[in-house]
Amino acid sequence: MRNIEYYIIAFLSVITFLRCKDMNSTYLEYLEGGEIIYVSKADSLVARSGLNSVTLSWIPGVDNKAVYAKIYWNNREDSMEYNIPPNLDRINVSIALPEGAYSFEVFTFDALGNKSIAATAEGSSYGDYYMSTLTDRVIERSSYRVIHWGEPYNNMAGVEVVYKDFDGKLKKLFVKNTESYTIIPDYKYYSEIQYRTFYFPDENSVDTFFTDFKTVTLDSIVDSSWFLRWNNEFFPYKQFGTYPIERMWDGNTNADFGYVWEDAVLPASITFDIGQLAILKKMRLFSHYNPSFLYKYGHLKHFQVWGSQNPNASSAFEDWIFLGEFNSHRPSGLADNIAPTPEDLAYASQGEYFNLNQTNTEIRYIRIVVLSVYSGSTAYFPRINITELTFWGDVR
Repeated sequence: MRNIEYYIIAFLSVITFLRCKDMNSTYLEYLEGGEIIYVSKADSLVARSGLNSVTLSWIPGVDNKAVYAKIYWNNREDSMEYNIPPNLDRINVSIALPEGAYSFEVFTFDALGNKSIAATAEGSSYGDYYMSTLTDRVIERSSYRVIHWGEPYNNMAGVEVVYKDFDGKLKKLFVKNTESYTIIPDYKYYSEIQYRTFYFPDENSVDTFFTDFKTVTLDSIVDSSWFLRWNNEFFPYKQFGTYPIERMWDGNTNADFGYVWEDAVLPASITFDIGQLAILKKMRLFSHYNPSFLYKYGHLKHFQVWGSQNPNASSAFEDWIFLGEFNSHRPSGLADNIAPTPEDLAYASQGEYFNLNQTNTEIRYIRIVVLSVYSGSTAYFPRINITELTFWGDVR
């Protein structure tokens, strides 16, 4: 019995030995060239967009053995090698590339040539085409030392403003996207302001892109609370019913009628005093608010604007400074006395803006010479109606 047990144990020992030998043979086949050693890969790889370039950024591996990296793009048709300096917290490799989108593979190597597994990232290079699509943040309106901004666009980073202070020194300020208006307390009035808009094309961009500088001059609204009726002997005052000239500067642009002069003989002059000296720059006109009266019923069509400092100015134009001759614009191009289109209504609701001749001369008295009005069925034609007037300029 003991002999049988002995032979069984011996047999099992031989079988076990043979099986282990076979396993070692299989394992050794994979170690014939030596043990495979992998280097830590580029950790947290990011492709950061730039101007005609992409910057690859990663954290060195924990083993800190990598001495160079090989970078592939364009389906491995293009590549470069980068020697990795020692003791860096983060590695940044900038690659000059034409504008476009790219996919990258990065392998790191140690001094013995052992390679990491691939790290991948995608990024874009931005150039002339992208910059040609950039637009400035809109200045919706401005007044003395205040800029009111339109809504920021996507990827907009802010606006840089360059201006002159009271002493004529150039200063800069940066407008954040969250700011809807900017106050410049030390702005030297009537000096030029330059501004440009900054963009980050994406959240990983390493470069800031910007528009070309645009030059503007801040407008100051002439305070209409100083405006007065003014008619000397040469300009007899005309008014229809309860629609006096003061309605032209009462701040109400939604009235059916403002100042009304019925049965006028054209050309007709309307005069008033702005109550202060100003070099006038721009004028806004609301002729009518009610759509039923737009482009008819006395809506100004063709007119001139004149100015003077002289309270005794006569009707002779030699006593006046010519500030411009203007025609009211109707976007639809329809004839008089035809109902306005939605385009006409949208345009008229904002008022019409007219740039006045820059004479660099101070003005106090205004003379509007009405040459023609839009026609309409009224017993008092030609009627003149001006709902609201606003002036901008350098108030002295």
